[in-house]
Amino acid sequence: MRIDPESSWYHGYTNMMNMVLVNVLTLLMCIPILTAGAAITAANRLCMDILRDEDTYIVRRWWKTVRDEFAGSLWWWIPALILLGTGWAESWWLGNASSGMTITWADGLRALLLSISVCIVGVLVWIFPLVAYFSNTARAHVRNASILALQHLGRTSLIVLLLAAPELGAVLFPSARLVLGWYIVLLGITFPAYCAALLQRRVIDTLRDEADTPTNADPAAGPS
Repeated sequence: MRIDPESSWYHGYTNMMNMVLVNVLTLLMCIPILTAGAAITAANRLCMDILRDEDTYIVRRWWKTVRDEFAGSLWWWIPALILLGTGWAESWWLGNASSGMTITWADGLRALLLSISVCIVGVLVWIFPLVAYFSNTARAHVRNASILALQHLGRTSLIVLLLAAPELGAVLFPSARLVLGWYIVLLGITFPAYCAALLQRRVIDTLRDEADTPTNADPAAGPS
């Protein structure tokens, strides 16, 4: 049987394989931790390009984005890691301190730390596409991402929920952890990134159009 390379089936299959390839590359680049910010930014850009059906050399474009964004990503990725890591460590300590007890102040503090962590992740899901498509300072990216996260709270909540789904699944369905593990290896980063691109595409395209207008004094500066 001959497969038509122009068919929708072949096109969908190619996109899926590209997403798996980008996911594996991104996971490997996340191992050093410091490079994870640039790697996830590159994965988000590639997923957005796949959604737009833009012809691109997947590995070459991914690697170029990682190299271009690595140095700049450290200014926002390291603080985010410190905040998330500190929140997780304190939540774990408070969980051990309050084990076997009824609801205490520690449980309230853990809920507060969880809320802060969710807010940080909510800002990060907008930082990735902003960094991928706009040139700006780290402070401006964080400010713009925070504004977008609040302006589009429904979309932000859906993306955060998608990111949390594997962990929730592992807790609720322990017997499915092996399946969830394979999901993380194959599509754990790119599937949420693709879904995020579906939700963020119109917003990002609007910002790109605004940045390209002649009235913009600095088209490369991105949204202000």
